[in-house]
Amino acid sequence: MKKLFFIYFLLTATHVFGQNPGDLATDFGTGGKVLVTFDDAMTNEMRSMAIRKDGKILLAGHKHTVNGSSMAIVRLNKNGTIDSTFGTDGMSFMGFGTLMGPQSMRLQEDGRILVGGTRWFGGKENLSLMRLTEDGLLDTSFSGDGRLIHAITSGWDQLLAIALQKDGKILVAGYADSFPNKSIILVRFHPNGDLDTGFIKNGILGKPLIIQSLFPASIHVDLNGDIFIAGIANDSVYGQGDFAVIKIKADGRVDSSYGQGGAAICDFGPGINHYLCAAALQSDGSMIVVGDAGYVISKSTFAIARFTPNGSLDSSFGTSGKSMPDLGFGSEYARDVTLQPDKKILIAGTTDSDVMLVRMEADGSLDSSFGNNGRAVTDFGPNSMELTKCVALQPGGNIIVALATDNNFAALAYLSESGTGVHVISADREVHSLYPNPSDGIIRVKGLEHGYFTVLDACGRTVVDGFFNHEIDLTLLQPGVYLLSIETPTGLYRQEVLKE
Repeated sequence: MKKLFFIYFLLTATHVFGQNPGDLATDFGTGGKVLVTFDDAMTNEMRSMAIRKDGKILLAGHKHTVNGSSMAIVRLNKNGTIDSTFGTDGMSFMGFGTLMGPQSMRLQEDGRILVGGTRWFGGKENLSLMRLTEDGLLDTSFSGDGRLIHAITSGWDQLLAIALQKDGKILVAGYADSFPNKSIILVRFHPNGDLDTGFIKNGILGKPLIIQSLFPASIHVDLNGDIFIAGIANDSVYGQGDFAVIKIKADGRVDSSYGQGGAAICDFGPGINHYLCAAALQSDGSMIVVGDAGYVISKSTFAIARFTPNGSLDSSFGTSGKSMPDLGFGSEYARDVTLQPDKKILIAGTTDSDVMLVRMEADGSLDSSFGNNGRAVTDFGPNSMELTKCVALQPGGNIIVALATDNNFAALAYLSESGTGVHVISADREVHSLYPNPSDGIIRVKGLEHGYFTVLDACGRTVVDGFFNHEIDLTLLQPGVYLLSIETPTGLYRQEVLKE
């Protein structure tokens, strides 16, 4: 059978990497780098990433050939080698016969893969969803054949982000541009792909009065079912292109008690261009939003803000809730964010055609223990052009950055810890004991001092955290595998736990 793609472990100059946070993980690919390319494609673009509970990595994007375009998903093993058990030789190609732009990917608890994007046909755009089985085949239990197309308006409807509720329902956020109206799309589907007609009428979100328009970048759901949409807003306070978060109650109504009438707004200063790309929801309801800002598009820097659970800027973060760190380069463009169990903030982006990964402390200052004073910069290859897309934590501690480089898919793995001071909690009731594991709710910890715990789901999101006193309550979590991190005066302890 003809190979549809090649995977290269890049040769790098000889260099001895220390076991320090921000170094490339040398047990991933070759020197921490993996490149995936296709021998029958003209151009490709990596768009989204998801990491499974077992550490395997899914990369999704476009594949363009002389015969048209399709969605492409590749799966890598935890160490960066191709997973030949997925699809055909590690790759799955899907399409609607016309262009589908995969914009967002999520993994269900059962391992099935949900991909959302936009389908262009006949001079208009529609929302598109696909669901694949864990093995990379179309899931025919979803919308009849695994594919769903949904129109909101008669114009241009763009799907920009998707999220999963605890009950398996699918939330889709996007933007409708049907001149002269510009609207926020928020649609909910049942797990089988049927439209949830009891949610928001016509799929058009009622905007808070302060928001004139919003271009969504991400959508998040908290444990209470409340929905947060982050994006770029035109508003009646600061004007065009500000960072914004809208909070929606579980029943689809805007929460008017949040921020200013339901919207939290952040402006980095008069005359500054803003471009919000991603957001992360903390377990207490605080929102971290990231992007770039600058007086001219060609001279930008990372821009980060944190909103409190009530939608006001968090004065304990950065300067009055905002941070534009001096990273020492001509221009820096932030593209994604994720949170570590210890509340440190990881932001991935691009600078001078290289990949930049920045780690910040919880207060918004640069983490001097990471890379070079808080930043790690990687040139993927000679004369290559890197466009960073995603960042996520891999079970076991590595930080994975996914990117598009010279029309190919690529991934980098960085160390998140130094290799010392990180211990694995045993499950055999010895000195550091964690039991029962699996557990149906309460996990007991023996032999550790009181400390702070964080539980991450398969996508690297914090789902519960707090101080513990010998017991940790996971009762409210859905069944699945989670990464438990416990920070005490004696060190940082981690262990995968199974919630039954």
